[in-house]
Amino acid sequence: SCQLCPKNTFSITGATDSNGCTPCSTGEYSLEGSGYCQACPQYMEYDETTKKCVCLASFIRIGRDGDGNGGTCTCKPGETLMGTTCEPCEKAKWKAEEGVTSCNLCEDTLKGAITEFAGSQDVT
Repeated sequence: SCQLCPKNTFSITGATDSNGCTPCSTGEYSLEGSGYCQACPQYMEYDETTKKCVCLASFIRIGRDGDGNGGTCTCKPGETLMGTTCEPCEKAKWKAEEGVTSCNLCEDTLKGAITEFAGSQDVT
């Protein structure tokens, strides 16, 4: 009898049993019966509960459509990308916008200025 490959596995030619299904690579997923695996977009991972790609823990999602689909994951204001996570801007730095760009140095904006705490979102 024909069987579908389980989720997170695939078969291009069709499998006679689950031993003929190939596991997806790390960071990829597939639905039951799929002929291929796919990766979530950058800074996202597949969530088994919602069956959707979701942002990694330290990221926020921006630019979704009305159904909550699409968009990208990025860092909040006051945070910057450090490796694969969003981290607060260091003391004496700030960032007002969302994104993975670097934090701004207070000294570059206002001579002699510092911030009171890490994670500042503006120069004041």
